[in-house]
Amino acid sequence: MNARGELVFDRVGKRFHPTGAPVLRALSLRCRPGEVVVVLGPSGCGKSTLLGLAAGTMAPDEGSVSLDGVPVRAPGPERAVVFQDHGLFPWSTAHENVAIGLRFAGVGKAERDARAEAALETVQLGDAGSKLVHELSGGMRQRVAIARALVLEAPVLLLDEAFSALDARTRRDLHDHLEQAWTRRSQTVLLVTHSLEEAVRLGHRLIVLERNAPGIRKEIILERHAPHFDRHDIGRVRAELEAATRDQDDPDDAGAARLDQPPPRVGARVP
Repeated sequence: MNARGELVFDRVGKRFHPTGAPVLRALSLRCRPGEVVVVLGPSGCGKSTLLGLAAGTMAPDEGSVSLDGVPVRAPGPERAVVFQDHGLFPWSTAHENVAIGLRFAGVGKAERDARAEAALETVQLGDAGSKLVHELSGGMRQRVAIARALVLEAPVLLLDEAFSALDARTRRDLHDHLEQAWTRRSQTVLLVTHSLEEAVRLGHRLIVLERNAPGIRKEIILERHAPHFDRHDIGRVRAELEAATRDQDDPDDAGAARLDQPPPRVGARVP
């Protein structure tokens, strides 16, 4: 059986005002099954718009978006989404929020409870299932939103700045657990982030979008599983990313900060 999760953008264009400048123009991108594609770029370059098109919450003005050859025209269960706003139901517990998608999908109570508990464990909230949303910190709420997406086991996972509300240590730990989950399930992941560190840590392929000429400015493939991929390659990738984003940086955009940490030692995981 063919692997599921091939997400294709074919010459996609999008603008939000008929006479305004396009946010995306003639953008083509193919995300292969099991691949983690990270999208970077300054504010206003179309990162979140690209994710919205993939999620089916908006439609392209030009071109097309498809998943496994089927046009994307609306949200669907084969695409799990985590947006910047966690979107949790405040009257429900963390466990109930995670299990809600399974409930609507007709999954039996015993199975959805077990899967929800496992998803909360993955995001290090195994003891918080009974808490209401107002009892959770901002970072905990975001982790519940991530668990809610993971529990669906969809072929495609769409993440829009999903880790930005987390502290550095929690973020690093969560990266490790999620990478294992993605690999085990062969999920296709499209991740939007401002963090160059996060991009190098998680991505198989990095896409830098252009703001002044909407589209792809640079593409970098990370051969992280090759034996020759070492600290020199990591440093080179960081330098390429910095060069690709430097002249686009918005001085008022705190997310566009430079990488100022040295490359890790040989054999170490990228932070």
